[in-house]
Amino acid sequence: MDFYIKKIFYFFSFFAVIIFFGCSNSPPKIDNVNTTVVFEFDDFENLPSSRLCVFVSPSENVRRVEKFSVLFLENDYEWETNDILQFQTSSKYYAGYTNFVMPKGEKFPNTEIQILYTESDEDEASCVGKLEYNSKFYECNLEEALKIIRSENYLEKISIYNENSTLIYFGDYVNELKSNENLLKKYKNANFMRKIWCSQDNSVICILPIEELIKKEN
Repeated sequence: MDFYIKKIFYFFSFFAVIIFFGCSNSPPKIDNVNTTVVFEFDDFENLPSSRLCVFVSPSENVRRVEKFSVLFLENDYEWETNDILQFQTSSKYYAGYTNFVMPKGEKFPNTEIQILYTESDEDEASCVGKLEYNSKFYECNLEEALKIIRSENYLEKISIYNENSTLIYFGDYVNELKSNENLLKKYKNANFMRKIWCSQDNSVICILPIEELIKKEN
């Protein structure tokens, strides 16, 4: 569901800078790096899948980013992609990727990482920092994960989709949406939803299983 994770991170980037790292001064320059490990639960019994989202915010608007890479300095794992998501808010420009995946059976380490991006004119920018997040979720089913989520005061969000799996709402899980009836009044074409829990520093996002929205027969 890479399209879904892109939507999630697109919204998150508007209101949170997840982790800030100091970077090199050589132009072009990266002001900060946003990193999030996403754990996706498909059901209540099995362990989640995981992926890493990394976005950079350059100090100035850049030309098209042609290449984006992440290197884990602990084990020399390196990812490189040309499938880069780029967007701009009123004050920031972002470029990055939402689907870095470890080899099967391995975890993203809490370690120093190096981020490098290359612009269309072959100018490069790099930054080194430390990936830090709660890795306990790798060993948790959903019930166990929810205990961590509640004990660490994660923030609750929701995403709502129509029958074509198109995202029609993403945001706070406010009281008016917690009733199936009220939700369907507000979003008449809603078909299913997923609850999303975010750590206070946004270093972890947990995506819960799909919940079908039941419409009452007239």
